[in-house]
Amino acid sequence: MNTEILYLLLRTSLTATLSDREAFINRVAALITQHTDRNPAAARQLGNHVAVLLAALKTSLPPRPADTATDDKQLAHTLRRLADTLERLDRRLADNDSPHTTPNASPLCD
Repeated sequence: MNTEILYLLLRTSLTATLSDREAFINRVAALITQHTDRNPAAARQLGNHVAVLLAALKTSLPPRPADTATDDKQLAHTLRRLADTLERLDRRLADNDSPHTTPNASPLCD
């Protein structure tokens, strides 16, 4: 598949996801609450962190695919931060499903 098509799909999916930020945060919070013993306020805060990272990713994407090495590095850094945060969230969800969980873990975002 063409890189420009993938890039357009990424931008479009970010725009669609963030077009109703409140609904997105509520959906993420509901998933976190459903799969963990976190209270709804903590789950909503985690959902907000994910939305902030997605918004940062969307903002850092230029209108067209990156042409310069600097743009590529910035995009790669933002994508890496998003991936790292999602991995931490996934680990937290998995840890909360295990019988030995700690309810007051540190926040996902630094």
